[in-house]
Amino acid sequence: MNMDDTDIGTNEASLAPLGEDERFSAGGFVKADDIAETGPEDVTIVNVRKGVFDGKVKAILIFEDGRELALNPTREKQLKAIAGQLTLSAVRGVSVRLTVARVQGPNGKVNSVQIGKAVAF
Repeated sequence: MNMDDTDIGTNEASLAPLGEDERFSAGGFVKADDIAETGPEDVTIVNVRKGVFDGKVKAILIFEDGRELALNPTREKQLKAIAGQLTLSAVRGVSVRLTVARVQGPNGKVNSVQIGKAVAF
């Protein structure tokens, strides 16, 4: 199987063969409070790596500025709607808009980063 055709969904088994390019993973994680403060932001996905986030193995998007965002089931659906499929070749180079929405967390409503279509200029 070509590594670029690897499914990046939340299924732990599908994450095992992902390539990890450490050149792009030095910017820290995107935080909902930062996006809420600065407003929506368009970013480009340059790579995907696997990692443990909230105690679970997840696909982690790496953006051109080095920041990262873990995929949860909601973000996975949002990204698939934009990229068409969840493979490395489909998501690399895709520009997305990061926004914030209030969602129900385990302990009440929280801000959560959402993925949408980037605005074309």
